[in-house]
Amino acid sequence: MSHEIHDSVIIVASDPTWAEAFEHVKADLLIALGARVLGVEHIGSTAVPGLAAKPVIDVLLGVTSLDEVAAITPTLVARGWEFPEDFNLGLVGRKFFLRRNDDGVRTHHAHFVVYRGALWNDYVEFRDELRRSDHLRDRYARLKRDLAAQFHDQRERYTAAKTDFVKEVLGGVTR
Repeated sequence: MSHEIHDSVIIVASDPTWAEAFEHVKADLLIALGARVLGVEHIGSTAVPGLAAKPVIDVLLGVTSLDEVAAITPTLVARGWEFPEDFNLGLVGRKFFLRRNDDGVRTHHAHFVVYRGALWNDYVEFRDELRRSDHLRDRYARLKRDLAAQFHDQRERYTAAKTDFVKEVLGGVTR
């Protein structure tokens, strides 16, 4: 059984419309899920102005417990989100959904985590550090481009290869 989702890794220049795309999906998710969601944040590279990224809007959704995601899943699936069960089996501390456009290309990721828990804090802190530091943002852009060239058709390896950089950035954050 594979816990991977196979899509090519394509990095594009920063697009100022990503923030607006996030606001649209945030509004839709809040209408659909209401009080079950305690917080919603735009994370990932598309949340950092000027950062090259895979053109996928990452949405962080905070819930009281990951057990709540089972009740949320039918609502999200009805709204066009996919819940890759095999992939989710390999995750710890989060649940993952994705949305694709009519051509089958990913457009959005939804990451459900415990609101203000360790993963929530790490996602938000990493984003904020990249927003604060042009140097970190530019280093991360170079790393992402290099890794995309190396792991073009190995999305999981591309993601894993960024781990040391993420740990370095989070290690410099005063908690």
